Amino acid sequence: MEVLSGMPLDQFLKQRIFDPLGMEDTFFEVPDDKEYRFAANYSYNKRKKQMELIDAPHTSKFVKKVTFFSGGGGLVSTTEDYWRFCQMMVNDGLFNGQRLLGRKTVELMRSDHMPTALAEHDPHSAWAFGLDFRILKNAPSFQAPGSKGVYFWGGAAGTLFWIDPEEDLVVVTMIQLRQSPYNLRREMHSLVYQAIVD
Repeated sequence: MEVLSGMPLDQFLKQRIFDPLGMEDTFFEVPDDKEYRFAANYSYNKRKKQMELIDAPHTSKFVKKVTFFSGGGGLVSTTEDYWRFCQMMVNDGLFNGQRLLGRKTVELMRSDHMPTALAEHDPHSAWAFGLDFRILKNAPSFQAPGSKGVYFWGGAAGTLFWIDPEEDLVVVTMIQLRQSPYNLRREMHSLVYQAIVD
């Protein structure tokens, strides 16, 4: 993106995605005036059976000057900003009347791009991979409620979003806990789908 656009990745994302979507709280580096809203990150210590602070907001690497903008991780955001991005995706690239992606581009992104040889290696696998997303291709193999074609991605500390085009559904969960003793993602998945009663 940097080569094609001629601008650093943080500027490209701000100009082409964050600003058009109104994502005012998404950064590679938390601004000083927003640091007080930045959540701490924890890890569960199995031996001690307790949570431990692993990233305090005031000393986090995310409040320090960023010199490398990773395309694979490193953004901080809020639930509302994340929802705006997901809502654009569930609307096939459209948000508040503004088109950021073409409908066919979104379809391509959420299509299975797994090589046939890998797919045949595990024909019962519930998951496939699209462009930037993992995709539910076999709902019964997942052993939880869901729709074929659900696509999602998660973060290291439990952050997760998923989009269900069939149900016109967006779910964003913001968890700040590594090594969780609970399968919070699966529990959230089950609870959301159990709440659909129509």
